[in-house]
Amino acid sequence: METLDAQRVAFVSVTQQFNTATSMGRLVLHILRSFAQFEREMIAERVREIIDLYLRERSLIATAAELGRRGWTLKSWVTRKGRARQGRPFDKCNLFGLLTNVIYIGQVNYKGTIYPGKVRRPSPFNP
Repeated sequence: METLDAQRVAFVSVTQQFNTATSMGRLVLHILRSFAQFEREMIAERVREIIDLYLRERSLIATAAELGRRGWTLKSWVTRKGRARQGRPFDKCNLFGLLTNVIYIGQVNYKGTIYPGKVRRPSPFNP
């Protein structure tokens, strides 16, 4: 936002009712950014907990069962037609996919080749 402000550019959303040219709009944007950061942290904590749980259980089936007892599911989403789809329970296949995803160890899989990830520098858009 600082970069936009320095250039005297306002952010106006067509899908949300806020405009950064006003103090209320900047407040709403700040609140949305705070919730987004909270959500990212919650997701990171949950993935760490899933990995720790697997390391304790040493079993995909037992880990998936515990996640089910906790009510944790895969992501929910909305289809292009606007239909809500609930997240499915974890099973040993999707749990294995999550636990072996190289992104969690700082690497990137691009077209079957694994590359080291880059450390992201803070930007004015995502401090």
